[in-house]
Parts: sequence; structure tokens; C-alpha cells
Amino acid sequence: MNKGFIKVYREIQEHWIWQDSQKLKWWLDIIMMANIKDNKMLKGNGLVTIKRGTFHTSEVSLSTRWNVSRKTVTAFLGLLEEDGMITLQKDRNGTTIEVLNYKAYQDKNVQVGTAEVATDVTADVAEEVAANVAQIKKEKNVKESKETISSVLKDYAPDGDLHEALKSFIEMRTKAKKPLTVRAFKQALDKLDSLSNNDTNTKIDIVDQTLQKGWQTFYELKSNYSNTGATSYVPNKVQQMNQGMYQHDWDFDDLEKKQREHIQEKLRQEKGGANE
Repeated sequence: MNKGFIKVYREIQEHWIWQDSQKLKWWLDIIMMANIKDNKMLKGNGLVTIKRGTFHTSEVSLSTRWNVSRKTVTAFLGLLEEDGMITLQKDRNGTTIEVLNYKAYQDKNVQVGTAEVATDVTADVAEEVAANVAQIKKEKNVKESKETISSVLKDYAPDGDLHEALKSFIEMRTKAKKPLTVRAFKQALDKLDSLSNNDTNTKIDIVDQTLQKGWQTFYELKSNYSNTGATSYVPNKVQQMNQGMYQHDWDFDDLEKKQREHIQEKLRQEKGGANE
């Protein structure tokens, strides 16, 4: 069995076995020889199950494998058993060695949500971490389910010109029949942060530029565009709207009305032509 790997923890450096490189090598060999899963084997005239973390061998086989005397192997295994590192079951067919705490140190990590929980600590710790991850995920889902466009806007810009600018952007998207979702709005705000380097005045100019162009998202501020940073102050679009100085250059309701009137007039003309 020479595939896969075993886990070796740094704390082994504080163990007595670290002090003897030969014994350390034998100990690691024992761990590597242990079954990684339950297996059946023929023992005498019958089948027996060799459990995970256990393997069947003999002192003679180990002495040959390690190139030492059987007496040395017996003494070493006795030392490990005395220290609670292994248990030995001897019979006329050989010796079954169980590595104690094998599961605690060699279990694979388990995935819980987006967090990796190491089961090699203890089952209790793993269970506690899994419960904490589940609680955090639950709280996150509850928070997200309660979020609205208005609440996100209030958290991002509670008041002021930036609040009004973003409010106008939301309204523009709604009138264009492309309303923002909470997720899309949060992504747009992240983009706004990136484009503006978190400068409030620049954010207002970017949103104002978007409103004037009728864009569906934010883009980098044009080099020749700046209301908030101008030497001779000119109110930006949002401020003009608040002061009654600005009229939209787009009015979707008015456009729809004109379109209906145009269609009605065309129908009247077609009907009049038919009567003639």
C-alpha cells in the first residue's frame, strides 16, 4: 500500500519518539501500514475483518522489514503499547496492531457550506464549528431576505446629494422598465466605489453623468466632465432637480402618450380613406 498520504502534526516534535530517528521511522511506517478502511482478510481457515487503523502482521515480518532483530521489534511494540499508542492482539497466526486515535488524526476534512471543518481535532469541535457555520449562513439568509432597494440605499447613502442622485438612478431604471434587483443594485454600488475611489463628489458626478446619458449602469467619469469639482460652481443634475432648475430631457410617460396619439391619428386617416 504505497498510495495516498498520512497526516503528521507538528506536535510530534514534542513527543518522545521524535528524539530517536529510527523509532520515528518505524512509528510512521506503522501508521502507513494501517488500513485506511475496513478490509477482510483470510486468517487461518476463516475470514476476519481488519478495521480501519488496524493491520495484521508478525514480529518476524517487521524484523525483516526494518532489518532488525525480532527482540528489538518486540521491545519497540511493547513500548508503544505501554504509552497508549497501539494495542496488540497476538495469536498463532501473527499479531494484529491497532493504531489508537487513528480516526482522530487521519480523518479527512469535511465540507460544511463554504467552510472546511477538520474532523481531525475532535468530533465535538467539528460539530460545534458546523453548527456555527450553519447559524452564520442562516443569519445571512435572513438579512438578505429583508433587504430592499430602499434599505440598501439608506445604508449606503443615508441622505444628501449622493442619496438623491442614486434615488434618481433607481427611478430612471424603473421608468425604463429595467428595475434593479437588490443584488444588481449592490453590484452597481460596488462598481461605483471602484470607479470613484470612494470619493463622494466623484460618485455624485458619475451618477449624474449616467442620468444625463441615460445609461443603465455606471462608467468611468469622462475627463471633461465635472460638476462638483468645477472652479465656477454649477449645480449638478440632482441639485438642479431639487431646486426646480432642471427638467428631464426624457419623459417616458409623455413619449407613450405621443405614440398612442400618433397611432390613433393614423387609424383615423386610414378609416377616412376607406370611406372615400
